[in-house]
Amino acid sequence: MTLELRWFFQDKVPEEINRWFKKEFKKNEGNSTEVIDSYQDIYLFNPEVTYSSIKFRNDTFVIKWRKNTFPIKLNLKNIDMVGNVEDWICWNLEELNASKEIQLYIDKNNKHPWIKLNKKRQKILYKISNNRKEFLVLEEDISKADCSIELSTIMLDKNKDISWWTIAIELFKKTNNNNNNNDKHESTYEEKQVFEKISKIFLKNYPHNDLIAIRSYGYPQLFSLYENLIKL
Repeated sequence: MTLELRWFFQDKVPEEINRWFKKEFKKNEGNSTEVIDSYQDIYLFNPEVTYSSIKFRNDTFVIKWRKNTFPIKLNLKNIDMVGNVEDWICWNLEELNASKEIQLYIDKNNKHPWIKLNKKRQKILYKISNNRKEFLVLEEDISKADCSIELSTIMLDKNKDISWWTIAIELFKKTNNNNNNNDKHESTYEEKQVFEKISKIFLKNYPHNDLIAIRSYGYPQLFSLYENLIKL
């Protein structure tokens, strides 16, 4: 389960944003905590549904469901940064045969409900530490990390002229295996406060004033907003 705050933009990442990300997040411990990966996600294209997504990544079947959302407003250096924080639950299933069958189906048929997105992601992991002067410390192991920031580029596989880039902040929520009440998965006041704090740390030197609510959403909403463009 994660809290996620994301903004989408069309076209290529501006050079100023690349410089900001490199300066802010690629500077300690020989960049050993930086995760850079390129991969392809195959999504079930259902633009009428904006609260869930179904996809294959490699041989893993992934279902994500947005349980809740709430607005956030950060004022940094007299600039308002506004977005929509989404509360996601994710299920992963290793499904090699189904992945291969879907891939073959897509390759052999022009009309199908799946789309391929090529992604290149730069992701920096952090651990929250209340015992040190710094609230956030770099973390190498994703299983031990508490939060992350990423800068990613996304491109339609069938039309490489159509692309987006995105900035995202994630807080990895801790689950309680003894708790069977689904309502308890709602974000707590403490989690919201922590999320606001890490967002302010990550974005304190962001160089533009373009982080606005209308650009803040998840991938299902992206498909809905650009339905006609993606279907070309």
